[in-house]
Amino acid sequence: PGVNPFPSSFWGHIFALLARMLVWLRYRVRFQGFGEIGRRGKSKILFLPNHPAMIDPIILLSRLYPVFRPRSLADEWQMDRFLISFAGRCTGVRRLPNLERRGLEGIDETRRILRTTIEGLQQGENLLLYPSGHLKHQREEVIGAASAVKTILSEVPDVRIVMIRQNGLWGSQFS
Repeated sequence: PGVNPFPSSFWGHIFALLARMLVWLRYRVRFQGFGEIGRRGKSKILFLPNHPAMIDPIILLSRLYPVFRPRSLADEWQMDRFLISFAGRCTGVRRLPNLERRGLEGIDETRRILRTTIEGLQQGENLLLYPSGHLKHQREEVIGAASAVKTILSEVPDVRIVMIRQNGLWGSQFS
């Protein structure tokens, strides 16, 4: 239940196309530096964005998926919504147990999913990971005790890190 099978490229691309069209109805999205990322290589990339709104994973995946096919880690509680769950299945999201709700019983599963994610990166997969693990609640992004990035970097030191800064979403309808 924690790990989705790798999605077919077809469904991921369909999701990305539909998401881009729907996002366009509400937001005007501009990406800077996108071409440079691809010119430097298209595999073994750790994308680390800030998390200003609930809609930003959809916006990012709609643009990143067709080129980089990044996997993501997401809280199972967030993924229990129908449309978000569908998007997750299309793009290969790995569902992490919600430790606030499950407590200690979710720790072993979290470690297993993190191990699978690290192995994927070592084999050339890309990963979209929100280092704070939650929405931004103030001007600065607070990472706190989230340790997935530290674990990943210690296990995959040659992964390429791409920091993503998103502006204009905080305070919007989906934040």
